[in-house]
Amino acid sequence: MAGGMPDAVIEGIQSPFDSGGSSSVVAIHLRNANSFEPFISTFLNVQQGSDISGNVSVLHGSQFQSFHIGAEAYHVGALPWWTRLTLWFTEFPWLAAVVVFLQSLLFAVWARQWLRGKARERLMVVSIEDLAV
Repeated sequence: MAGGMPDAVIEGIQSPFDSGGSSSVVAIHLRNANSFEPFISTFLNVQQGSDISGNVSVLHGSQFQSFHIGAEAYHVGALPWWTRLTLWFTEFPWLAAVVVFLQSLLFAVWARQWLRGKARERLMVVSIEDLAV
């Protein structure tokens, strides 16, 4: 990667003017007017599209290099519940163990009650047969 001053920088931040956090600000900084054409051709190139990610992408020549700066991430738009759940467990992986433990506990309580009911039915059948004899 070439050093020195980049040809262009793309920055994305959460909008400070939206208290709900549903808007973003994307700023594109060009080094000079001569950088516009190379930037647009590289930006519109389908093969380079995956190179732009994170909060900051820097263009050197015809290559983008992307960075994720800062620990906080934000999400814009509506996601399906299963995607939100996946993101939530990605942010707090220890909660997966807590959820599995609680589900196991609920299943154990349900299984115990079900097995007690089956035992009660079996004992009642045996008791009725003993009375018939």
